Amino acid sequence: MIHCPCTQFKTTRQSAMTNHAKKCNGQPTTAIVSLPWSDMLRKKYPQFHADKTIRKRALMFHHHNKLPKPPAGKSFKIPTNLESKFFKFMEPILVGKFSTTASSTTDTTTTTTNQPPAVQEAAESNQRNLSASNSIASSDILLQMMPSYTNLIPEHRDAIQKGIHEYLKEQLGGEQELSEYQFVPLDLVADFKEWLFEQLSNAFSESGGINILKTF
Repeated sequence: MIHCPCTQFKTTRQSAMTNHAKKCNGQPTTAIVSLPWSDMLRKKYPQFHADKTIRKRALMFHHHNKLPKPPAGKSFKIPTNLESKFFKFMEPILVGKFSTTASSTTDTTTTTTNQPPAVQEAAESNQRNLSASNSIASSDILLQMMPSYTNLIPEHRDAIQKGIHEYLKEQLGGEQELSEYQFVPLDLVADFKEWLFEQLSNAFSESGGINILKTF
């Protein structure tokens, strides 16, 4: 095994090492931390919540910079060394829509505001209400499409909810708990319905007495 002095590359093939050497100075490098794209945006926009348009633009940045594809079911990440570049790229669709914080790495000074727990809780409650007003409960969509959902055995219901959770986490980003994904943004509803119909149809195609309704 041939190891490069940069500590970030090793190979058993001389040709591969030769190619690597063309773009490496051989100096040890420090591993770069990456954050889920939505978590990074919340550093500058604390009240940020994702929608389909925002996610598409963030994904465009991810692809443009040829960043690694995330594991299945995981949100794609942005390296912290690209944070300022990412903020600048996302600004056109975020400025004016969400308030910013002075603690962003793009600012020349840093200020910290400590809010009382009651104030923070009220702000979070308002944000949840805002999300609900611009969304549709995933449970409502599910019950319209699968009226017999409540009659399923617990294992099947849990599997469906886990699938919905993973889908919305992939689409909206972040690492929230299952309970946080109760709503589907209005601009994602059509795609969500198509995905859900396909998943339910495939899972219960051989189960008699279970009707999956195409509600789109």
